[in-house]
Amino acid sequence: MTREGIDPAAIKPVFVAPGIDAGAEDLVFELTVTDSGGLQDKAKVVSR
Repeated sequence: MTREGIDPAAIKPVFVAPGIDAGAEDLVFELTVTDSGGLQDKAKVVSR
Protein backbone atom coordinates (compact mmCIF):
# COMPACT_ATOMS: atom_id res chain seq x y z
CA MET A 1 0.00 0.00 0.00
CA THR A 2 1.31 3.43 -0.86
CA ARG A 3 0.09 6.38 1.16
CA GLU A 4 0.00 9.57 -0.83
CA GLY A 5 -1.52 12.90 0.03
CA ILE A 6 0.47 13.53 3.21
CA ASP A 7 1.38 17.22 3.29
CA PRO A 8 5.11 17.31 2.40
CA ALA A 9 5.46 20.63 4.26
CA ALA A 10 4.16 19.16 7.51
CA ILE A 11 6.78 19.01 10.25
CA LYS A 12 5.22 15.93 11.85
CA PRO A 13 3.04 14.09 9.34
CA VAL A 14 0.73 11.54 10.98
CA PHE A 15 -0.37 8.11 9.82
CA VAL A 16 -2.67 5.95 11.96
CA ALA A 17 -2.26 2.22 11.33
CA PRO A 18 -5.40 0.09 11.11
CA GLY A 19 -6.21 -2.21 14.01
CA ILE A 20 -5.38 -5.90 13.61
CA ASP A 21 -6.76 -8.99 15.29
CA ALA A 22 -4.64 -11.10 17.61
CA GLY A 23 -2.97 -13.87 15.62
CA ALA A 24 -3.23 -11.97 12.35
CA GLU A 25 -0.27 -11.58 10.03
CA ASP A 26 2.19 -8.79 10.79
CA LEU A 27 1.66 -5.42 9.13
CA VAL A 28 4.82 -3.95 7.64
CA PHE A 29 5.07 -0.22 7.00
CA GLU A 30 7.94 1.36 5.11
CA LEU A 31 8.46 5.11 4.89
CA THR A 32 10.70 6.68 2.27
CA VAL A 33 11.58 10.36 2.59
CA THR A 34 13.12 12.25 -0.33
CA ASP A 35 14.46 15.78 0.01
CA SER A 36 14.53 18.44 -2.70
CA GLY A 37 18.10 17.41 -3.61
CA GLY A 38 17.03 13.81 -4.29
CA LEU A 39 18.57 12.29 -1.14
CA GLN A 40 16.49 9.49 0.38
CA ASP A 41 16.16 7.74 3.70
CA LYS A 42 13.95 4.78 4.61
CA ALA A 43 12.47 3.41 7.81
CA LYS A 44 10.54 0.16 8.32
CA VAL A 45 8.18 -0.71 11.18
CA VAL A 46 6.60 -4.12 11.82
CA SER A 47 3.31 -4.08 13.76
CA ARG A 48 2.33 -7.31 15.48
